[in-house]
Amino acid sequence: MVMRTLLTALLILLFTTSAGAQEVVINPDHPDHHVVVKGDTLWHIAGKFLRDPWRWPQVWEHNPEIKNPHLIYPEDIIYLSYRDGKPVFSMQRANNQSDQVVKLSPQIRTQANYSKSIHVIPMDLIKPFLSKSYVVSDQELGYSGYILANDGERLIAGEGNLIYARNLSLADSNEYMIYRAGEAYYSPDDPERVLGYQATYVGVAKLLVTADPSTLRVIESNREVLSGDNLLPIIPQAELSEFSPRAPEELMEGYIVGLLDGIERIGQYQVVVLSLGEIDGVVPGHTLSIWRQGKTLVDQRSLDKDEVTLPDSLAGVAMVFRVFENTSYALIMNAYKEMYINDKVMNDVF
Repeated sequence: MVMRTLLTALLILLFTTSAGAQEVVINPDHPDHHVVVKGDTLWHIAGKFLRDPWRWPQVWEHNPEIKNPHLIYPEDIIYLSYRDGKPVFSMQRANNQSDQVVKLSPQIRTQANYSKSIHVIPMDLIKPFLSKSYVVSDQELGYSGYILANDGERLIAGEGNLIYARNLSLADSNEYMIYRAGEAYYSPDDPERVLGYQATYVGVAKLLVTADPSTLRVIESNREVLSGDNLLPIIPQAELSEFSPRAPEELMEGYIVGLLDGIERIGQYQVVVLSLGEIDGVVPGHTLSIWRQGKTLVDQRSLDKDEVTLPDSLAGVAMVFRVFENTSYALIMNAYKEMYINDKVMNDVF
């Protein structure tokens, strides 16, 4: 425990004295160029040139004169060069677009053929967690709408059936996610504090009549809809293309408190729940290092058989993509070793 406390203090000191001034480290064996292919992501391409792929905005920031951002497509060619001693990305358009060499920008322009461009991260891995997954706080659960009864005194309802609900939160959207409070996520620093509950997706209902009770119709369901199930208004989420991976400006420290696929060991491209949320200043795009907690061993050669805790070790990198009140969803982008619940997450400081 003492060793871990000292390590945390050292990381805080390093971060506070060097944040914002970290140098981009170039991979010594980086290629001269990379031809973009279908299925590439910006993270994958940046990883060919940079030790830390999430630092590519720092390379782009060395091009302040570029005002118009550019999308990246298959067959475009990415180059790494230097300007005033600093690395700069440039790109040659594919033959079917333009031969002009342009400087890359971290922003993305909306245009007709956007769907053909590559993405920042693998979008298909995240989409289900943007629309059919949620972590609800104690307060949200207490004020959540709920199903009072199903039409026709049915015990269960399904797609096409009417339901009657109370306590609905009115929003711009007239569609509500039907859910049940599932697994509770607890703070490792305070095991009695509940950070939130995983909302088990039941279906979607459309509001027909606002009253007390209100009338809704179930328009989608993947399990039986029961009296007592909860309702939350469905708020459209930001497009993934708007994410800009970056380290948080302020020191952040939390833990992995849950994972969403039911296995114990965590690896690349799995979605985890972090004990950091809106109240901590986390936003989509924040990139954090994951530290595997060192084991505690008994020193058999010591006279008192001392217990010694090994130092924490860097295990991976996660990018936050959805934020709730006390928690957030993050995608494991890099895995250097297996990770587990209660492993620490914090700013990258090296």
